[in-house]
Amino acid sequence: MLITGAAGGVGRYAVQLAALGGAHVIASVGSPARADGLAELGPDEVVIGLDGVDRPVDLILDNVGGPQLAAAWKLLAPGGGVQNIGWASDEPAVFEPYSLFSIGPAKTMSTFGDVHEVGPDLGTLLGFVAAGRLSPEVDWRGPMTATTPKARNRAPASAGLAPRGPCTYSVRYVNAPSSAASMSSATASRPQDHISPSEYFRLQAASKLWTCANCKLCFRL
Repeated sequence: MLITGAAGGVGRYAVQLAALGGAHVIASVGSPARADGLAELGPDEVVIGLDGVDRPVDLILDNVGGPQLAAAWKLLAPGGGVQNIGWASDEPAVFEPYSLFSIGPAKTMSTFGDVHEVGPDLGTLLGFVAAGRLSPEVDWRGPMTATTPKARNRAPASAGLAPRGPCTYSVRYVNAPSSAASMSSATASRPQDHISPSEYFRLQAASKLWTCANCKLCFRL
């Protein structure tokens, strides 16, 4: 299994889960600096870009998109599949004419965005964390009034400034306002740590889409 963008928050979880599942894991990162600490998570190989991947792979979890996705497709074995779960490159993927055609069992490419019932999956992940089999890899922790360096700088992933793992926010639990009308418009439009999380996220979900700093996918909270 080849995992591109393996240094990000999603990639690091993917590496660990693939290793737990018994796969031969090839973790691809954008630079040597991004590989820091990755080998401890269980991959069999850590490569820079696609250098060193010299044989076909059966499954690709792609977090990068762009030209690297087109190049990774050429490494896919007959009957293999690409799961496109992110697009950190912010660049288009251009496939040469007939490059999607292959003789033998069909190769496939699909997206993954099923968030219909995530409870059982989250329960499984929490069980792995509690058992010490999965590291949550939290890279930044702070109040909801703060933002990560990634969010402040709006830096592209290629600049290497994104947090290495997931970010968590600490919230003070107090009585939430009874309605949005009880909050000023300025308060309702930015993160606060003096209202309950459920009320804050309800207001945000009603007013805007949020974007994941790692994969650039928009979703409603």
